[in-house]
Amino acid sequence: MFREKQLGLVQEARELRHQASKLSSQFPQLVFDYTDPEPNFDRRRVLGPVAKLFRVKDLKYAVALEVIAGNKLQNIVVDTEVTGKILLERGQIRRRVTMLPLTQIRGSPISDGVIKNAQSLVGASNVVTALSLIEYDNMLKPVMEYVFGSVLICSDMEIARRVAFHPGIEKKTITLEGDVFDPQGTLSGGSRGTASDSLLSRIFKWRDLEVAAQKAEENVTQGEANVRAAQLRSQNISHLREALDNARHQLELLETQIRQTDKHRLRADLAATRTELSEFSSFQW
Repeated sequence: MFREKQLGLVQEARELRHQASKLSSQFPQLVFDYTDPEPNFDRRRVLGPVAKLFRVKDLKYAVALEVIAGNKLQNIVVDTEVTGKILLERGQIRRRVTMLPLTQIRGSPISDGVIKNAQSLVGASNVVTALSLIEYDNMLKPVMEYVFGSVLICSDMEIARRVAFHPGIEKKTITLEGDVFDPQGTLSGGSRGTASDSLLSRIFKWRDLEVAAQKAEENVTQGEANVRAAQLRSQNISHLREALDNARHQLELLETQIRQTDKHRLRADLAATRTELSEFSSFQW
């Protein structure tokens, strides 16, 4: 039973890992390979590409968020500028990369006052900050403010235009389809594909598969521990049964010895009694 269940867990983990690896191969630009730049280097100092460090709350915003971030999605987040420097110098990195040290990077988040002005102008349901549409670890806040903090996402082009050029707001805006309005006068747009085809959407799916694969692998590890525990219990039971059988055998031997000892004692007593009777019989009364 344990072995059949374990085989099922192993198969599930392998399949999920295969799917995650297959999907991950679709965005090689997010693979960051490096050699440890110094002995005993703690790889937790390298957090990885921006694209893999946040989660989109609603995929309908995936295209807009991807356009906002642009090539910054490929930037590598590290803990300090020292880590970034030694990686660039001695990490044998094979492609050009930009490092974002958490200790140095700073963004320009939109103030609450500007947000309120924009919502008063077009309605709260028609304009939101890009930063409010993603989830991330609080330690990554400086990076996310740097990448997403200065842009507003609007429901359509007309609203995006109004917000971007309105006095007192004048912030870069973007539509769900990826059309950008910059208060400095530049506009950009055109076909950008659908949200489901976007890089962030595929990363979203990869992240779910990665989490599922890790969970399945944890289940495999736990299952192996359960199998070992069951085997140990089985061995202990076998040893106990063997000990019990030995004890029973010893008991039988002792009982046999006792019976034989009792017989010997009775025979000796009987012989002594007979001798005594014989002596009484030969006595001259």
